[in-house]
Amino acid sequence: MANKATPKKFAMQQVFELLLRRPSDKSIIAYLTDVKTSGLDNTVEMVYPVGGQGNVYIGGGFAHSRRATFNVSTATWNIDVMALQNGTEVQRDTSEVTYYDLIQADATGTLKTTFTALGATGTEIGFVYKLNDDGTHEKEFMQDAETAASGKFTYATATKTFTFDTSETPIAGDYYECAYTYKPSGSERITIEANAIPSVALVTAFGIARDICNGELYPAQVEGQAQIDGNWSFDLSADGDPAVQNLNMEFVKGCLESKLYNFTVFTEEEGE
Repeated sequence: MANKATPKKFAMQQVFELLLRRPSDKSIIAYLTDVKTSGLDNTVEMVYPVGGQGNVYIGGGFAHSRRATFNVSTATWNIDVMALQNGTEVQRDTSEVTYYDLIQADATGTLKTTFTALGATGTEIGFVYKLNDDGTHEKEFMQDAETAASGKFTYATATKTFTFDTSETPIAGDYYECAYTYKPSGSERITIEANAIPSVALVTAFGIARDICNGELYPAQVEGQAQIDGNWSFDLSADGDPAVQNLNMEFVKGCLESKLYNFTVFTEEEGE
């Protein structure tokens, strides 16, 4: 059986999917399928010998400062990619988070936090505020480690319950607010460090090339080592589209080679 020939003339339209791996051991960081746009920009600066009448270019020129940048925009966000962009690692299931708690006193006047507040005894919450009907503060209470005196409260982490002075016991239906730290059952966190350098990754982009003569489809691939651009942002509005994650990568050569990247169009048949 003859091997299937690859096309010499082809068209491309569909966005590429993206595989990101660690250069050290080639372990997978992320595989991005929700790509909205993908593009490859190649630039090079040319210099020519010039002279003679008209100061024209003479013969062939020289090239320098070749650049190859792969630009990707995805419809969904990936925290592992965010870590790459910021030169950090994802911390999983170890983080404490801040929670804003709007609490309504129950029928017995008991006030309990939604989650267990963390911190040194007597300082887990710090302050709690009784609210007026319009949400403004009617009264502020400060936490005390031992005594629920006037204007003060104590907090029991075992039951998540507040205790107030008897003259200030909450009435059923009253609203209070506070903020505190608690430990969620699961979390993913990246920390943005001021001096961090964006990471380098092995990038493999998978696309489709269509033979314009017979209409057959062939896989197309861009592959190389790239430095991730650390510039990123998200913009959100109440009536706007979901934020997209932009990922720009500058291909860089290895220490002992000159290759920036490979562009390959190939068959899906296995060679001998």
